Amino acid sequence: MQPEITIDDLAIFIRNVQGFDTLSAKEVGSLIAPIISIVMYAPGQAIINHGDIGRSIFFLYQGVVRADIHINKLKTEHYDMQKGEIFGDLALVTNAKRSADVIAVTEACCLVIDIETFQELMKNNWKITQSIASLVGRRRIEQRPGY
Repeated sequence: MQPEITIDDLAIFIRNVQGFDTLSAKEVGSLIAPIISIVMYAPGQAIINHGDIGRSIFFLYQGVVRADIHINKLKTEHYDMQKGEIFGDLALVTNAKRSADVIAVTEACCLVIDIETFQELMKNNWKITQSIASLVGRRRIEQRPGY
């Protein structure tokens, strides 16, 4: 069942996502809220497929999802994500295909923004661009993928 998400709920949630804590509640309400879609996934349902072109960025609002990261033909790593994590963000800065399969482990609610809309938002808002660059940079240092 899709949760009721108010603008205030959204502002609190987004401001607690790593890399987006510099945004004010007003900025979340005016810049992020109008472009977010709420998408529900059933347990076992694919959210991202390895090898696909990245077309969206995902904020995990509720539930648990698992990323199966394809390191090479013989090795796959698994990473479980919880509420407040962001994935699909590498598609914002690269044209690389998705590096993982991401599936819902439990019923999951994702806040989704299509890449073109988010890139337009980044062009017009330096704070968001810095946040994404910082997030991707930290993941590279920690060697944690963004899928």
